[in-house]
Amino acid sequence: LALCCYDGFTDTQTGESFWIPTNDDGVYQRLWTVEKTGKATLHAPIGKMASHEWWSEDGKKIYYVSQSGINCKNIETGEHKTVHICDPWHAHTTKDETLYVYDDVLRDKYPNWYRGCASAVRLFNSTTGKVINIVDRMSENNWTPDNQCNYHIDPHPRFSENGKYIIFTTSNEGGADVALANVVEVLSFEK
Repeated sequence: LALCCYDGFTDTQTGESFWIPTNDDGVYQRLWTVEKTGKATLHAPIGKMASHEWWSEDGKKIYYVSQSGINCKNIETGEHKTVHICDPWHAHTTKDETLYVYDDVLRDKYPNWYRGCASAVRLFNSTTGKVINIVDRMSENNWTPDNQCNYHIDPHPRFSENGKYIIFTTSNEGGADVALANVVEVLSFEK
């Protein structure tokens, strides 16, 4: 079973833009699973959109982010739920699905996202229900809506394969760098 996620693009030859198709209600038609036989199944998101998807470790659940938060759909049982209410761009979970890391825009300062706006990296512990700020404000480095960053600087946080580290990009030193956060040390800040 493959997870296929329809994404938008701009044709570099014609300049024509193609966006993620929506149904009559404006709901993204993005999340598809495709079997070996070619049979495709559309999975409607919670809310109107879905983005930045990934499989659970056991291959039974599709995770994705939306305006409602970090969401999970069990493709065997059909259970569909929001795991954590937040405003994420990207997210990832540990293999045991108890810890979630995500990046988001600081909406109080930036109601409209732009490439290079300040962001945060956070850890959600589903066992305790607590959120820990790993980076509470990533620098904009003088980027503005009129002078956006020319590369994809979003933090894109992920857990390492062994679950011991959170890996993300940062621009706090003026350029793009890779950062590592030790999960045990981050959890020690949980209050």
